[in-house]
Amino acid sequence: MIQMANKRLEKLTQWIVSWLILQKEKEGVTIPYLADWQKELTQQWHQKGLPIRGHKEYRHTPFLPLLSQIAQEPSFNFPAQIAHKTLGNTPEAPFYCQWINGQIAQPKSHQLMKGVRLYHLSQLNTTQQEKVNAILQANKTYIRDTFQLLNSAFLQEGIWIDIADNTTCADPIWISQVISSQYPSMVHPWLLITVGRGSQVTMINTPPQAIQYPIWCNEQVQVSLDERAQLDYYYLPSRTPSTTHTTLVTQQAASEFYHYAHITDNTMLRHVLDVHLLASKSKAYLYGLYTGQAQQYQEMHAAAHHHAPATESHVQYRGIVGDHAQAVFYGNAIVYPDCSKSIAHQSHRGWPVSSHAHLHTYPQLNIKNDDVQCSHHATLQTLDPTALTYLQAKGITHQEATLMLVKAFLEEIPSYCKQKDVKKRSFKEIVDFLHIFLQKNTIFVPKM
Repeated sequence: MIQMANKRLEKLTQWIVSWLILQKEKEGVTIPYLADWQKELTQQWHQKGLPIRGHKEYRHTPFLPLLSQIAQEPSFNFPAQIAHKTLGNTPEAPFYCQWINGQIAQPKSHQLMKGVRLYHLSQLNTTQQEKVNAILQANKTYIRDTFQLLNSAFLQEGIWIDIADNTTCADPIWISQVISSQYPSMVHPWLLITVGRGSQVTMINTPPQAIQYPIWCNEQVQVSLDERAQLDYYYLPSRTPSTTHTTLVTQQAASEFYHYAHITDNTMLRHVLDVHLLASKSKAYLYGLYTGQAQQYQEMHAAAHHHAPATESHVQYRGIVGDHAQAVFYGNAIVYPDCSKSIAHQSHRGWPVSSHAHLHTYPQLNIKNDDVQCSHHATLQTLDPTALTYLQAKGITHQEATLMLVKAFLEEIPSYCKQKDVKKRSFKEIVDFLHIFLQKNTIFVPKM
């Protein structure tokens, strides 16, 4: 079932991209200094054997009429204040970058706060262009995912958030998207984040909030952490339409990357997190929580690449699916030669409640050095009959005891959340989800 879903998703992507390639060839590249970079990634995309317009499979897709209607309203006709009110789960934040219908809401490059500037890629001076181009050229060796290639090859405009050295941001930076177009849309947001030496910053990404309109969003985020830099990054997709989100992270010495994702009630979501620890004493902490019901599809990838000795990564994901929902988790820790004293731990616990739900987990360790500490843990959860009997012996009803045990299972991941507002939101969403979920799904209790 999962393989069939993956094949359908891949074929859909092929049809969409073949149409986009033709449109892109007509339009040309809009950011001249990135032309060579885009050309190379486009060639890599072509090498994957995608069907062209004359291909027999191309004629059978029902998406051509849909794509021909794509329209994006000018971002300046939809004020950012209205967008913030539309995002009911996003508080009024003074520091933010925002896309509206796939276009950048802020018309000009400007300072977000002291030490933090937001740039349009098309508005950079020569020195800034050279810096961005150097980062992208260095990162392109790590771009292997087809959706990353799709986003990069067809880049029209992007945002660069640059945090200067030794900057400490007291308030988080919110990254939000709003879809208000009356037509079905595809958007490709692209964001580059560079955190300077010794800086500390928190960012919260709330993916597309579609206002009654279908959308496919293919978002890419590239993060570059300098020495001793620290970034806490929160990814909070909730009730979004079809979305692919790819985050590529490169870390220098003694840097720290903390990532927290809470994935709930998404029609179809593919979340890829690819972290490269390039220098010693760099650390990455990757936490994820997902819930699925109805016929939703969630796919999570979390990979930590240890390129230097004495690096450290911790990956911990947990989730529950019911009804006819599907979820897949791919975890990978790669320790390259000459990377002794490295630590790599990964853990995934999934709970398929319904007999029709599908949950697959693929933990991998690729270790090429003997002097390391590495482990992986992957289990499929069931309701503990001993714990259930104990709670019922205390006078708690079967329904209340079941709710307590499932809630405790899910709440372990939010307990690691460092941002109080996000932690509070996660706990609330777990309660709201279980209120409906447990009415529709009967949880199997194994015999003691």
